[in-house]
Amino acid sequence: MKRKATKNSRATTAAATISPVALSSRDADLYIGKKDGYLKKQRQLGTGPAYVKLGRSVSYLIRTLDRHLDVHVVDVNRDAHA
Repeated sequence: MKRKATKNSRATTAAATISPVALSSRDADLYIGKKDGYLKKQRQLGTGPAYVKLGRSVSYLIRTLDRHLDVHVVDVNRDAHA
């Protein structure tokens, strides 16, 4: 007997197949290789990458995190010749 798909089961299936565009603050910390709470501290200091605030929820767009990391790349070959 086949089970009827419910609205919640369809939403769960869709969520499992969609790649995330944004990460929670905790997941963003892991994504950039920092300890839990790092980005929260950066927000409090007014530094760090841009973030999305929806109500009380804070998220980081993955593309923003990637750009933030790219800006902080140190090219040792370029700096050695300067």
